[in-house]
Amino acid sequence: MEIDVSVIMPVYNSKEYLSTAIESILNQDYENYELLLIDDGSQDGSEKVCDEYSEKYDNVKVYHKKNGGICNARNFGLNQATGKYIMFCDNDDIYLPGAIRDNITYALKYDADIVRYSRKRVHVGEDEKKIEENFIYDYQFNVFEGEQVVQNYGVLRNISSGIWCSLYRRDIIAKHKIYFREDFKSGFEDMCFNIEFSRYIQKAVTNPKVYYHWIQREGHSTSKKYSDNMLYALSECLKLEYSYVIEHDIINKYPGIWEDLLTNYYVLGYYLTLLIPTTPYSLKEKLRILREFRTNTCFSTMEKSSLKALRKLNFKRYLILKSFLFNFHRLNFYIVDYYSKNISNIA
Repeated sequence: MEIDVSVIMPVYNSKEYLSTAIESILNQDYENYELLLIDDGSQDGSEKVCDEYSEKYDNVKVYHKKNGGICNARNFGLNQATGKYIMFCDNDDIYLPGAIRDNITYALKYDADIVRYSRKRVHVGEDEKKIEENFIYDYQFNVFEGEQVVQNYGVLRNISSGIWCSLYRRDIIAKHKIYFREDFKSGFEDMCFNIEFSRYIQKAVTNPKVYYHWIQREGHSTSKKYSDNMLYALSECLKLEYSYVIEHDIINKYPGIWEDLLTNYYVLGYYLTLLIPTTPYSLKEKLRILREFRTNTCFSTMEKSSLKALRKLNFKRYLILKSFLFNFHRLNFYIVDYYSKNISNIA
């Protein structure tokens, strides 16, 4: 019998949290799935935890490999997966009840290429006490097909840049050789994967229920450690997404959608990256980087009508984009830094 879902979990030195993540999947009220644990060269005992679960459960498969990074581990998992659909989970996050059952049911019922569902961001301190919890994005249940997918690209895209909030049809990934970019070393590989997959979606389901807890731990996340590779990855994602937008004429057909995404993921992405405390650049150098980014074609061809459309759609992002276009970067640094204290304020 064909397996419905392959859940891919990269594992690396996460013994403290690993069992909780695995148990959240094994406790799902659905049977026809496999859990692939990709041990990426762990040295803290995580590899032994994986083996213990594999020995105990027939649907848990473990692969031990030399450390190659999270993108390499996910790609390895994609090559081993046999399910009709693919889901992902990080080794320190949590699946909530019904995550597999509900979303595979929608996928099979509507013959969907992708099902997008909700997550919550849970910020915890070093003592594991919750600091903040917020819901990222609000939307409705829908089934989009054909041109509706393009028309609602902003909805599908804004649900999450992460791969944890989707159930993907595996044959699309295999046919079009969609993999995680292993030259992305410090993030945004999820966003690139989602943008690439979007090119082939013919039918999509949006399920607003929360099924995933994305847990950000103080001192554990790599997102607060600056790397020039972050800006490189953002620029590569922008090239890919802008080509999709131009190909489908989204700017003219559905004004405001692209400008909203451009501001939310790329303009804000640059500011937030340059605001990371470990960024080695002076203010003068940061302003130079932003001015160079400002020369990108997607900004130089922007019309006033686009800004007006964004103003109606999201006034906060309109103000940030307008300030960016006028090179008011010092002002934007202040605004973005202020609101980034609570991610929901700029989301």
